[in-house]
Amino acid sequence: MSDLSTAIVNALDLGAGFLEHDERPAAAAQAFYQTLGADRLDALVEALWVIIEHPSAQATEVLQAWHVMQVLKGCRRYLL
Repeated sequence: MSDLSTAIVNALDLGAGFLEHDERPAAAAQAFYQTLGADRLDALVEALWVIIEHPSAQATEVLQAWHVMQVLKGCRRYLL
C-alpha cells in the first residue's frame, strides 16, 4: 500500500506542475485522492495519458506519469 500512497502524492504533484499546460491531470488526481474509487482511477489514468502525449511535456514528466500510471493500475485491486 505504500506504493499506492506514493503514487497518489506523485500524481498530485505531477498534476499541479502541469497546470499551465492542462488542468485535467490535476483535477483527476485530486478527485482520485478524495474518493480512492476505481472509477476515479480510470479518469486519472486517462489524464496521465494527457501528460504523456502532450507536446510540451518534458521527458521527466512523461516518465513519472508512466510510472504512476503503472503503479496505480497494479494497485487497482485495493480500491473500492
